[in-house]
Amino acid sequence: MSLFDLIKPKWRHRDPAVRLAAVATLVDQSILARVAAEDASDEVRVAATRLLTAPEVLGWLVGTADSARVREAAVALVHDLPTLRRAAACDECAWVRGRARLRAKFSPSLRARLATELAGLAVAVATTATPDFTGTCDEVCTALLTDRRLCLNGQLAVENAPAPRAVEFLAAARSAAGDPIAESATADSYLVRVTRQGDDRFSVQVIAHRYEMASNAAALGWQHGGGADGRTGSRVRTVTSPSPRPPV
Repeated sequence: MSLFDLIKPKWRHRDPAVRLAAVATLVDQSILARVAAEDASDEVRVAATRLLTAPEVLGWLVGTADSARVREAAVALVHDLPTLRRAAACDECAWVRGRARLRAKFSPSLRARLATELAGLAVAVATTATPDFTGTCDEVCTALLTDRRLCLNGQLAVENAPAPRAVEFLAAARSAAGDPIAESATADSYLVRVTRQGDDRFSVQVIAHRYEMASNAAALGWQHGGGADGRTGSRVRTVTSPSPRPPV
């Protein structure tokens, strides 16, 4: 470690792991904006982007960031409809275009729609199933919208009751390279089941599935105006391997 490393702020440290940990403690929006725009590590830049609150900075990142991961993280937080529509039409990354298109179609935000769905759930009876993660409504919405494995496409089902205890969503899987799944007759997807455990405590299970589709997983539900239950195909088999847990 050099003397410079000892005296400079940790968000400027040469080790990206140190910078990543330091970003989580930052509250200065100007420093976060600088890190999101300039850091050498995409992981650090994305972490900083997710902590930004200034609409003008987020909009600027959507339009100018040279990293598709940073642009996608900014798109997930932008509420400005013209900005989302520009990204949906012009971004060079198909995944960012799809996320922006989804956000624009359900303006002011997909997050608000998710929060509304979760707020309508009744407290569920305790089960022995192990959740992938738990959290408050805000934490669960953030985790689902920023998960690098998947993109929520549509609501599959809410229990048919005055006070439903669970809601399920279908999510399109992303390839190992971070791109949307190529169109095919069969596509790997995720079934996301959310239940309410308390006043502001929710439990989430993320289950890997393989679906047989009319087109592909990205053609479902909210994004392309599917049916009320968001389904355009039938499930053909379940992948039993456990899903990696997204960070909360």
